Amino acid sequence: MTESPIRVGVLVPSTDTTIEQELPALLGPGCSVHFARMRLPSVTEAGLAVMEDHALEAAALIADIDPSVVAFACTSGSFFRGAAHETALAERLAAVAGCPVVTTARAFAEAGRRRGRAMRLRTPYTQDVTILEQRYLESYDLNVVSSRSLGLSADQAIGRVDAATIAELAAGDDPAEALLLSCTNLPTRHLLADLERRFGLPVVTSNRATAEAVRRRLGIEDE
Repeated sequence: MTESPIRVGVLVPSTDTTIEQELPALLGPGCSVHFARMRLPSVTEAGLAVMEDHALEAAALIADIDPSVVAFACTSGSFFRGAAHETALAERLAAVAGCPVVTTARAFAEAGRRRGRAMRLRTPYTQDVTILEQRYLESYDLNVVSSRSLGLSADQAIGRVDAATIAELAAGDDPAEALLLSCTNLPTRHLLADLERRFGLPVVTSNRATAEAVRRRLGIEDE
């Protein structure tokens, strides 16, 4: 009898068009990935608050597949109210989903810490949301040595950012030990090797970090 794949539940913004392509590939074989959506009007504090109001409902739906782990896969949605709130949200979601929950914001910070302390932060967000992320990362003892953003609040536009724009955004002259590219809707998986060669830095993306956190929670060694 063929061994059943490990079921991974993923809670995503309703407007995300990238993670469903990237995360299964990053997780690799052996994981069956299932998604539930949460309404996201905009990538602003007000819009993210609306999405959080739908999070428990999405967790209840994904619980029906009996997942081994659930990822709350919205970076800004898990950092915008700070680390303490993010921890409490993960606990509430886990109680509903009936399994451990990882959040992309914490996964992103922890993946950065595994690669150093000095971070080059690049985001597609508006400046005010990017500032919230910088504060969140600093609460994990990371030093954001430079920060730049695209100024986007429409998640649909984030999903359409092209490779040339991402490469231009990622550039910098700073003492960073790693490059952080935030947002699960930013299309980056196909760019990882090129960006690492170009800048000579390890690259952490939201989707790569989420995959690492899920694999670690499942006891699967990083590739």
